[in-house]
Amino acid sequence: MTRTLAGLLLLLWLPASYGAERVVRVAPLQQLQVRIEQSAPATVISYQQATLSAQLSGLLMELIPSVGDEVKKGDTLARIDCRDYRLAEDRAAAEVSAAQAMAGLARQQLARAKRLQKQGNVSRELQDQRQAELNSSRASLLAAEAAKQQASLAVSRCDIAAPFSGSISQRLVSPGNLMAPGTALLEIIGDQNIELSAHLSPQQVLSIERSAELTFDSYGEKYPIRLRVAVAAINSIARTRDVRLAFISSKPLPGAVGRLSWYSSEQHIPARYLVQRGQQLGVMLFEQGKARFYPLSGAVEGQSVAVDLAPETQLITDGRFSVSDGDSLILADDR
Repeated sequence: MTRTLAGLLLLLWLPASYGAERVVRVAPLQQLQVRIEQSAPATVISYQQATLSAQLSGLLMELIPSVGDEVKKGDTLARIDCRDYRLAEDRAAAEVSAAQAMAGLARQQLARAKRLQKQGNVSRELQDQRQAELNSSRASLLAAEAAKQQASLAVSRCDIAAPFSGSISQRLVSPGNLMAPGTALLEIIGDQNIELSAHLSPQQVLSIERSAELTFDSYGEKYPIRLRVAVAAINSIARTRDVRLAFISSKPLPGAVGRLSWYSSEQHIPARYLVQRGQQLGVMLFEQGKARFYPLSGAVEGQSVAVDLAPETQLITDGRFSVSDGDSLILADDR
């Protein structure tokens, strides 16, 4: 600060020109460049979100978790009165036993008919009849076993289990209500398979793809993230692209909102070093003792701008507004 003030006082003290030369101060581009932080609103989303419903009719006996409770995959969350379904399962099991007995008897009768038929004591027709009875018994056994599996499946649906680990976001019924198939019981949100969603302009997408430092700022916490994918489509209304980002270590809660932040990979020149010549904005360079105006396309007054000049390029810092392209210059430090 002291050096800059001294330089300004020196420029005011020196004459406007020294012969045909103007007095300026310069600095290498690499000393003046800054990194620009960009940000955009973002939301944490979960791929695991489900409304758990009853799959059979019955009285709701228990609804175990409360709103906000954490649950693990496989935990029992609700119980429906299962007595009728267990009785149906027992009945189906008994029918399987009866069908097995009938099939066993049919096998024995067929074997006896085959022996007698070889001895010529019974007709071929009787043997065929016993074979048909065995086939029918086997079909009855298969039907009984299917009915038993269906009854067992109904019993297994009396207890509603968590399909994944997460937290309960809503209780939709209370114990004591009569359930029908499809009645919603609970809403659960997973806490493992989550990621960040943001809608960025095409220019922001290009910038974030080149950045190696990405963070999500939410409720005073910073979470390191990485770009997973930028959807290859532009929203025709908002003119934005949806980007999805994965959390590297710690994760916020699903539904959290905040700011996606990143640093541009390009180096920028602060707006205070821009000068206008004609209708163009640019910077004044010091090259072999002369001033050269270097226009910057896309530069906006009052905003920093990316440059593609070599890091050692000399920019005129003091006296840049009073020189023109091609002026002969002398450095204030050399005076």
